[in-house]
Amino acid sequence: MAAAVLFLSGCARLELSFVIEEDGRVETSYVLAVKEQPEMPADILHLMDAASQEAERNGFSISSYDENGYAGFRADKVTNGTDLQHADSGMLGFSTLPSIITDYSWHYEPSVFLNVYQIRMEADLRNIPDETAVNQLPSDLKASAREAMENSEAVIHITLPGEPVRTNADQTKPISGKNAVQYSWTLRPGEHKALIIDSSLEKNSTRNYLIWSAGAAAVLLILSACSLIIWKVRKKAGKN
Repeated sequence: MAAAVLFLSGCARLELSFVIEEDGRVETSYVLAVKEQPEMPADILHLMDAASQEAERNGFSISSYDENGYAGFRADKVTNGTDLQHADSGMLGFSTLPSIITDYSWHYEPSVFLNVYQIRMEADLRNIPDETAVNQLPSDLKASAREAMENSEAVIHITLPGEPVRTNADQTKPISGKNAVQYSWTLRPGEHKALIIDSSLEKNSTRNYLIWSAGAAAVLLILSACSLIIWKVRKKAGKN
């Protein structure tokens, strides 16, 4: 559906966002919008409405989107209590992956001091535009259609806890107030990218708690030993 909107509108924006929290909360949202026109063609409105209905069938809440000269809709979904150790592609909020995501893998390895997160995702826009459809256009429209496609884009954001260890993201941005980083990629029609993120979250609070606990235990042990020595010394002195 997104591919059809991209083609028929000539200039569209698809923005996917996935926020994966340390506690298993996963927030999925996406924006599908086209360049605003004085009168939106009926076929584009029909496709946008169909895409919106599909989002609702997948459990997303829908709101209108009108920013930066683009109009369309925004879909949002929150999943709480995701088992991150056994999660699969369903954690992204879709019963089946969007057609532009051709492969996906997730790995999560928690430990006392360090949590490790790994995501691999294949984003494939090589079938956008559909060359068969473009070739069926009149010759005077082919160049215009290709030029319009070049102004369309798909943006993918993935937010994970911790710090990046390895990534090929176009941009990374620390999330204010959270120990997390947003990784972003921008793709144009016809492009294909393998999205890679390896990140790790150092659990400083746990580490500090254990250090303080070990320190407190050592102090108690020393105090106990001192008390025992003093008691023995006094007992011996009393006998003398």
